Amino acid sequence: MKIIILGLSITSSWGNGHATTYRGLVRELVARGHDVLFLERDVPWYATNRDLPHPPYGRTNLYSNLEELKDSFTQDVREADLVIVGSYVPEGVAVGEWVTATARGVTAFYDIDTPVTLAKLERGDTEYLSPPLISCYNLYLSFTGGATLHRLEQQYGSPMARALYCSVDPTLYAPEEGDRLWNLGYMGTYSDDRQPTLNHLLMEPAHQWGEGRFVVAGPQYPSTIKWSSNIERIEHLPPAEHRTFYNAQHFTLNVTRADMIRAGYSPSVRLFEAAACGTPIISDYWEGLDTFFELGKEILVADSPADVLGYLRQMPEEERRAIGDRARKRVLAEHTSAHRAAELEQYAIAAMAMKSSPKPSFSNHPKDLPSAIANLAPWFHNLHLPDGTQTAPDHFLGDFPAFKWQQLATSLPENLEGWRVLDIGCNAGFYSFELARRGAYVTGIDVDPHYLAQANWALLQLGLEERIEFKQMQVYDLAHTEESFDLILFMGVFYHLRYPLLGLDIVAQKVKRLLVFQTLTLPGEEVYEDTSDRPIHDREALTQPGWPKMAFIEHSFVGDPTNWWIANHAGVEAMLRSSGLRVINRPGHEIYLCQPDPANPSCVQTWNEKEYLAATGKLWHQGGSGDGE
Repeated sequence: MKIIILGLSITSSWGNGHATTYRGLVRELVARGHDVLFLERDVPWYATNRDLPHPPYGRTNLYSNLEELKDSFTQDVREADLVIVGSYVPEGVAVGEWVTATARGVTAFYDIDTPVTLAKLERGDTEYLSPPLISCYNLYLSFTGGATLHRLEQQYGSPMARALYCSVDPTLYAPEEGDRLWNLGYMGTYSDDRQPTLNHLLMEPAHQWGEGRFVVAGPQYPSTIKWSSNIERIEHLPPAEHRTFYNAQHFTLNVTRADMIRAGYSPSVRLFEAAACGTPIISDYWEGLDTFFELGKEILVADSPADVLGYLRQMPEEERRAIGDRARKRVLAEHTSAHRAAELEQYAIAAMAMKSSPKPSFSNHPKDLPSAIANLAPWFHNLHLPDGTQTAPDHFLGDFPAFKWQQLATSLPENLEGWRVLDIGCNAGFYSFELARRGAYVTGIDVDPHYLAQANWALLQLGLEERIEFKQMQVYDLAHTEESFDLILFMGVFYHLRYPLLGLDIVAQKVKRLLVFQTLTLPGEEVYEDTSDRPIHDREALTQPGWPKMAFIEHSFVGDPTNWWIANHAGVEAMLRSSGLRVINRPGHEIYLCQPDPANPSCVQTWNEKEYLAATGKLWHQGGSGDGE
């Protein structure tokens, strides 16, 4: 996609947290193949404090005023697939009105300050956003989730409000060895609404425990504050020193702004940065905190000085480290800049689908369904919508994939409440929808943005937004996530992979309970029984019909150049076994229901782990040399 971002600043992180967010997001969007242009107003404050004047990712251009912006970039805005305007952009309302009137693609407002923005709007303050403008943007991206998203849609008329939380750059924030200088630390600029909590959860514990060592870093604290002698003060801490600061603490304190507590679901970037360093966090409580970290295991909650002192003085060192380690794993699995770039990509795809069908709700606008379906054609999945309308009623395979689902449905649990499901190659989402109806939380992935646009559009029609998320991902991308799934559907993808066994090995590492595997196969069900070791000159058995094998497709098959391999039945079962899986059922032709087999672990987990790590890039990322040392 061609993406334009008009943000407060990417060149200077002086006095703002926007730059850090934009830097990570732009870098990862570019890494995913997108063309990104960042436009920044050239203002004196940032001009004299630029710590990254020429970002090495994407393109960055400065403009002096609104007239220069329009003169120089109108054509770019008109031709972009996605144009984002950020909070606190100078003359933000005028910029937003120009963008929404000019852009042909999707327009979005990125609110890095959502609770502050809404409080300003309630006071009639339209510094960078006005209530009418919210409904003009196709997409509202919010640092705050939860009920705030519903409010943005219902009260302010946003067509689509989605959480795009803050994130962390794991290359900048990580554990490091060194002395632990303080038992508890806090970093944050002074604010009237945070100070009572800081007094309660840090200053009072410091007063009660004179032997403890404490630190508060941040500017603008009044000279009238009386600090205990065991509280060290650091007036200014530049971003380059944040990692060292976190790693020098036994625990770090998180204190949340009042507006963010009221809104809920508003994590601070400091939470993710500290967690990425493996530093255990003690936090005040706010609604939604438990959706980001598991309370008591990944983050500690304190209501009183006694709670804080209990953690500092009584928690065993082993448990302290374990809490930090668990929080770090959670952040790396869900809250990096790479995750946010992938989420933004999917929100944009969904907004594109909505833009092609301005009134997507069937119950309110039934007459718009046929035109929306036509706009999103061609369809490979024939979806049955609530009124009986079908997306591909004349499908060349018949009612596909409904007839294949009928073969599979009885082999899967009827109640999937609490199950996490991955649908690989989800296409327009048929299987994802069926599994969500059984109570599962589903992640659907596909490489084709056209299919994902269909899936996100259908998601709105079926009212399953709370249970399904669609992402643009390769199978191989799963190797770089920490997520695992109770049930994985790996159907209709294997024969499209240039590196199929690597793909299967990656998927097998992610399965906790069940895998549904389906692939094109060669004719025949023969299985050659004696596949034991043989000398080099004894190769005759390899030519027998039932020996595990795959046919390589050099050019194309059924007119599709992405069809690379077709295995025989024996080959499918052999590869599944080699990946640590056992077949427990054959629900239909070419469909294999599998479970992890503890008695026969994957060879990835035994003799060739280094090869797997190298093939997936993990050995390099972990700092290993070519021989793994």
